[in-house]
Amino acid sequence: MAGAWPPNTDLPLLMAEVHTVLQETEVEILEADQLSYRTLQPTDMEEVKALHSEWFPIRYDQSFFDSAASGKILSLAATQTIKGGKEIVVGLITVQIGSELGYEDSNAVLRCSLFELDRQLAYILTLGVIPEYRRKGVASLLLQKCVEMVKRTAPTRCKAVYLHVVAYNSSAISFYERNKFILVRRLEEFYNIKGQRFDAFLYAVYINGGQPPFQWSEVWDCVARFGQRTSSIFDRFRAKPIAH
Repeated sequence: MAGAWPPNTDLPLLMAEVHTVLQETEVEILEADQLSYRTLQPTDMEEVKALHSEWFPIRYDQSFFDSAASGKILSLAATQTIKGGKEIVVGLITVQIGSELGYEDSNAVLRCSLFELDRQLAYILTLGVIPEYRRKGVASLLLQKCVEMVKRTAPTRCKAVYLHVVAYNSSAISFYERNKFILVRRLEEFYNIKGQRFDAFLYAVYINGGQPPFQWSEVWDCVARFGQRTSSIFDRFRAKPIAH
């Protein structure tokens, strides 16, 4: 998406085949709920590479695309079949599920637990929609379906779906907040984009009973409530007359 690129940066040329197809073919631009949704296939990868180069200032290596094609990384593509039976990819999302021990962010995302030792996290790697299909609800539906897919894949163990957003991407920040993701933390100089450092925001949505980490305000509230209860108990003991 354009908002992912640093301010005052020239945007890349639109090189994906889908743009040419839409220019040369009379196509009705459908709403999100009229599109089809499926996992990415190996035959999609050249187009997916081109779309990622348009959407993101970060370059993804071949192993990322190989993992998406093989299913090692979960994926979902929004597609439309046009005249002649040709299918075009108009949006997609990729997400990886793994043990919380494999994520450096786990302590920042999940509340510590001494009783659940095999928890998982789902990390959204990429989400994008071509310009011609934006503001049609496609990104929101991809995100919703992604969370549902995570729940089906890890029905009890996965406790949160999370992602990073570069701090200058105000449209993405508003988008995730509208879709019930909550801000967990700001990470200073998280991204290195074209030689410049940029902060990132960590956003998460919690599932299967997962909870965000304790905030210091919550800890002090617990301490204060414990102190009040302890004081109340002692006051009751002191108020009782001593029997002789």
